[in-house]
Amino acid sequence: MNYIHFSSSLEPEMICPDLKCASDLSLAPLIQRPVDILFFIDGSERTGGRNFISILHFIERLSQSIPLSKEVSSGARFAVLQFGGEQDPEVLLDFSNNRRKISSLVSNAVYRDSSSTLGSAILYATENLVSNPGGRFRGVRPDAELAFVFITDGVTSDKNFAEGIGAMRRANAVGVAITVGSDIDRERLLQLTLRDKALIFNLKSFNDLALPGVVKHMAHCLG
Repeated sequence: MNYIHFSSSLEPEMICPDLKCASDLSLAPLIQRPVDILFFIDGSERTGGRNFISILHFIERLSQSIPLSKEVSSGARFAVLQFGGEQDPEVLLDFSNNRRKISSLVSNAVYRDSSSTLGSAILYATENLVSNPGGRFRGVRPDAELAFVFITDGVTSDKNFAEGIGAMRRANAVGVAITVGSDIDRERLLQLTLRDKALIFNLKSFNDLALPGVVKHMAHCLG
């Protein structure tokens, strides 16, 4: 399988699943298309507390690089969900264009340090954050693209996993996987990206999430 690798000693080559990304010399300004991005953070014991914080910092940096929504028909909104354990996933942030709220996750979020139950988290997200039947959450904007960004190694329980993938398809969400190291479940990651290898980004270490080139690359792919 061909995965996109970044090296912590070098800035990443600008490779992207579509034409929104190009080489460093030809990057156009982000076009501020309406996109609602839901980050699924792995709160299982495989992530580790320090790496959990690194992920939150990465999301904060992305929010500074992607134009956030100033009106319904343009820009990005971020939502963040932590999955882990048998209980419902934790909504750390409902869809928001508020950089201050996004930045506050670093100091406010509590790492679960439990088992991984990603399938149930996807079901919860599609049934609540995305469609918002009870009005508890903001829901996805009618004209916005929907991206699910999974920051995980793919090692997770079988419980509700197939059902979660089916729900993601029905929600017309694009799945993007950001994973670290070599101890990963490649088949699970392929399922999360609906079999699109180009949407799997494999970093060497969590420290790579702080590289400006990595942040810039992901911003152009998502924003």
